[in-house]
Amino acid sequence: MAVYVWYQVFMDGPISQVRQSQNFLDFKEKEVKLTSDNFQVSVSLPFTREHRSAMNIMKYLNFRGVLINKDEDGEEAGFHNLDLQPCAEQQSLKTSFEICLNVEKDIKFQTANDEIKLYFFKCDDNILWKYYPSEVCETDSQLIQKFVDNYFLMVKTKTIFFDSKATAERDNDKPEDFFKTQVISSNMSMDSGSTAVMNFILNSKILKGSTSFLHESLFYFEREFMSSKIQLTDRVPSRSDYLEISFQVQGDQQVVEIIPNNIVAILSNLGGFSGIIYSIVQMILAPLQRFVYYKKVIKKTYLYDEQIFASQGNENAGNKVRNAENEYNESDQGDEGSDRGDGDEGGDQ
Repeated sequence: MAVYVWYQVFMDGPISQVRQSQNFLDFKEKEVKLTSDNFQVSVSLPFTREHRSAMNIMKYLNFRGVLINKDEDGEEAGFHNLDLQPCAEQQSLKTSFEICLNVEKDIKFQTANDEIKLYFFKCDDNILWKYYPSEVCETDSQLIQKFVDNYFLMVKTKTIFFDSKATAERDNDKPEDFFKTQVISSNMSMDSGSTAVMNFILNSKILKGSTSFLHESLFYFEREFMSSKIQLTDRVPSRSDYLEISFQVQGDQQVVEIIPNNIVAILSNLGGFSGIIYSIVQMILAPLQRFVYYKKVIKKTYLYDEQIFASQGNENAGNKVRNAENEYNESDQGDEGSDRGDGDEGGDQ
């Protein structure tokens, strides 16, 4: 028993089981939203000698983001403009111009058909003036074509996933220790006659469990996170957009539950373990017990003890000798009595 407890505590790891289930995601009962904690996307362009500033690049390239709301039949029901803008200086790389989707204000999905669209297209004066009121878009077709031919767009998205290897590490005593973050990068070239299309699927997931070694109801946690994966990359004919990125939430939700090893579970398993050991020992000893029992029964019923028999025989022999002596003595006394009687009769005569 001590070996079993030692194995459970020190060798089997802190997590005994990981359960995964898939549940239907009801958008009416559960709010699905993107936040700065679970979602990030950016598109960057490297600086060159000809284009060393964000203002210079935006004379050739503009962008906008929109959330398209759709009903359950997939018909468009409205849209909301999203805050897609150059990243803050502390987030941008000095060697590139980076455009980020601002999710400080939560982006909420109403149905599984809702879609986020990010467009990157030729410069538009109305958009450029929002950032640089005194500038105008480049109109030289040769310079525009050179820009398109020499540049590529790097798309980066952050995805969060459950790290199953973390369940074997004993230092993981916080819920955040079970999450891993990965940045997915893809380079998309620009073309004046076609649009590069990238479709991402967002998977809503929940991780729940406990980090307590006493009982699973203590230090219980439940964290919701979002992971993303590329579903499709394609190129379609177009003369306006260079790149189109779409994000759509999957219609089901994955639930990951981690069940830790704890004292209550170990003691519960120990009861069943001891029962198994008892059954095995009983199976081995039961035939031996029956053999010993039947041997005693047979010995008492059909066998005899030689010592007892010898003592009983000696006692019977002694009784016979004593009986014979008694008979002999009685016969001698009878003979003497008869001799006396004969002597008396002779004297009288």
